[in-house]
Amino acid sequence: MERQQFLVIYRELLTMQRPPESPNVVFSDFWIVLTYLWAVIWNRPVSWACAKENWPPDFEWYTPPHPATMSRRLKTPAVHTLLTLVFNRFNDRLPQSGFKHFDGKPLTVGGYSKDPEAACGRAAGFLARGYKLHCIWDATGHIEGWEITSLNVSEVEVAKILIPKVVEPSFIITDGQNDTNELYDLAGEYHHQWLAGKRRKKAKGLGHQYQSILRLRALRMINDGVGGPLLHARDDIERRFGSLGNCPEGLTPLPNWVRRLHRVHLWIQGKFILYLQRITEKHRLAA
Repeated sequence: MERQQFLVIYRELLTMQRPPESPNVVFSDFWIVLTYLWAVIWNRPVSWACAKENWPPDFEWYTPPHPATMSRRLKTPAVHTLLTLVFNRFNDRLPQSGFKHFDGKPLTVGGYSKDPEAACGRAAGFLARGYKLHCIWDATGHIEGWEITSLNVSEVEVAKILIPKVVEPSFIITDGQNDTNELYDLAGEYHHQWLAGKRRKKAKGLGHQYQSILRLRALRMINDGVGGPLLHARDDIERRFGSLGNCPEGLTPLPNWVRRLHRVHLWIQGKFILYLQRITEKHRLAA
């Protein structure tokens, strides 16, 4: 299955219009990206993908680059741009709806890790150390925006970055820790309706502080019985995270060779590309 999926991505890359490259490079950005995705799809380090014997028979003619070349080239803007183009190629094929979900997924590392960018923070009810994937996901599977941060960064702060990335007016559904007037107002500026569960469920009133009109509207929706089913639909993003982690090529806990923020970002982007390719193929077959 992994090999077939890789061949689909390979053929897709061949059809893409790529930015011009220097004629002096031995390995084009095309091969750097392809070699990296071969490592990601098998949950192996990049050095594994640089060994010729680890490639399938279809690529017996291919001699992969040296690990030092991969390490250097994976930091270049041109390779990042090409990875983003591949991501967008699959992501743009998915339909979109008027309902989005925002949540975060902890990406923990060991307590004795020497990674200076892996910070301590809350991870699903307990303290841990690592990073966090923040994502706004459409109910159809389309990814509206995502960010990787250290685990100690608040979801509220990341939501301020991701909300402007949602283009079409939508309901953005999230959990109670993001129930802030600031996010309701920010979503309203971009023509969205933020809908979060109540942070303090036992509170009898609203207090005397400023209340966003959009938050009051959301509370009326919840009290009238309209917002309740929408909040329950937020479980969809938990299923998306679960799907991302359960498929063979999916997002397992961060392996010990994926450390530092830039490597975590590359790894997650690779996993998203594999996920999106699989989901777009599923939509195509269903159609």
